[in-house]
Amino acid sequence: MISGATIGYTYALGENYSSADIIRAVRSSLEPWRKRELVVNTVSYGPQDGLPNGVIEELSYACFDELWVDNAKAHLSEAFRSFVERTVGAVTVFPPSYAPNARPYVEGFFHILEEAGLHQLIGTSGSNPKDKRHMLRLPTDRCMTLQMLEDVVDLLIARINGSPGPNSSISRLEVMRRAVMRRTVIVRRIPENIRQEVLKFDMFIEKTISKDHDRLCVRYAGARYHSKVLSAHALLLRKPIMLGVCTEDLRTVECFLMDGTSIGLLKVEKRWRRTKHSLKTREEIIRMQNNGEKLLGHDVVRAYRESCETEALRSRRATTKVARMQKEQASEDQDDTVYGHANNSAFAKEAPIAPVNPPDYDDVERRLININVQYRK
Repeated sequence: MISGATIGYTYALGENYSSADIIRAVRSSLEPWRKRELVVNTVSYGPQDGLPNGVIEELSYACFDELWVDNAKAHLSEAFRSFVERTVGAVTVFPPSYAPNARPYVEGFFHILEEAGLHQLIGTSGSNPKDKRHMLRLPTDRCMTLQMLEDVVDLLIARINGSPGPNSSISRLEVMRRAVMRRTVIVRRIPENIRQEVLKFDMFIEKTISKDHDRLCVRYAGARYHSKVLSAHALLLRKPIMLGVCTEDLRTVECFLMDGTSIGLLKVEKRWRRTKHSLKTREEIIRMQNNGEKLLGHDVVRAYRESCETEALRSRRATTKVARMQKEQASEDQDDTVYGHANNSAFAKEAPIAPVNPPDYDDVERRLININVQYRK
C-alpha cells in the first residue's frame, strides 16, 4: 500500500539542518497532528485536509519498519539512528548517493510543495538562479512573520495529503484510511504506558560523573549540571551514567545509572539556567566565547540574544538566529517582563523574515491537480 501521504515534518531556521531537527521530524510523525490556530483568518483547513496521525486514530503513535534517508551528515549521526531504533524500532536505509529516483515520493512531494505553494509567494527565490520569479520587485508593505510561514507550510502539507495522488482518484489520506479499515497492513504502535517517556528525550549520551570543587557534577555541552541527590552520593564519582537530553531545552537533563535507575533531574549552572535555549544556541554561544568575544551579565543566553538583535540590523544571518531564538523562547516572550527585567528589545515582536502575499488556496488546489496529471503522464 503506497499512499504518498506526509506523516510528519519539521523545519530548521538557518543554513542547514542538524540531527536534532531530524529527530523532531520523526517525533512529529508519531505524535497526533492538530490544526494550528491560524493568524490569517481568510484561509482555513479543508474537511479532507490533515496528517494521518491526526485524522486517523489508529495511526497515532504508529511505528514504521524502514526509514529511507539520504547521506547527509545529520542522518549519519549516532544520536539520530539511536533515536529511531529506540522509539520506533525501524531500520535506517541509506540509498546510493546522487540517486533521487530511489526516493520518488519524497522528490515528488517537494516538487508539489514548492511549485504549487511556496514559489507562489511574493519574495520567492525561485528554483534556480535563472528563475525570473526571484527578480520580481518586492512590495515593502507586505511582510511574513515566522508564525505566518509556519501556518502556510502546515496548510500546504495538509492540503497535499487531502488531494488525490498520482494515478489515483481518491486522496492520500483516504488511501491510508481504507487500508486501516480493511486491515491490509499490521500497524505497530508505541504502547500507551510508555509513549510520553519514550518521546521525552531526543538523545541519550554516556557521561562520567566528575567533581566541581566539593560538589559532584556532570559536564555536558560546555556546562556543569548539579542536583542535591547527585551530591549526596559521593561513591558515584567517576562512575559512568546516561543522560537523557531534550535538545530544545538544555536547562535540565535527566540522569540514569547504567542499569536504568533514574537519579532525577540535573539543573544546569546558574548562568545558563535563566532563559530557555536549545543545543544549537548553546553551541553558538560557546563558539562565540572561544573566539574571544565576551557576553556580560548573569544570563549568557539573554545577552547573546541581545547581541544578535543589535547585529540583525545589518546582518541577515543574525536575523535568522533571532527568529530561531524567538521560537525557542516563545512561552517566555508572552510576558512583558523576562526574569525580572523589561524586554525592551527591538525584536520583542516577531521579526519579519520575508515579504509575502498570502496564496490563493483555490488556485493552489488547481495547481495540485495539474501537477498530479503531469505525474500520471
